[in-house]
Amino acid sequence: MTTKKTSPINSQDLRELKNKLHHLKPIVIIDNNMGLSDAVFQEIEQALNEHELIKIRTHTNTREDLNILAEAICAKTKASIVQTIGYIIAIYRKNLIEE
Repeated sequence: MTTKKTSPINSQDLRELKNKLHHLKPIVIIDNNMGLSDAVFQEIEQALNEHELIKIRTHTNTREDLNILAEAICAKTKASIVQTIGYIIAIYRKNLIEE
């Protein structure tokens, strides 16, 4: 197994990813009481490894809180933000492990 380096998403890929998002349901739900615990990050990592493109449902109070949460998740998981809307964060990370 080797690891691949992630690259930024170009505008054409971003458009395609947003089209795929319509059919996806949130895989990870972040509760206000739990926050970004290690268990939540493990779930996000596992979901990204299995699906590459995922939706995360949050219970944030403001748009600013949603963006801060999205940036924190992406910084730790090395994923890219595809979209934030309402209480949903959509992120993408190309599989890091090549079989």
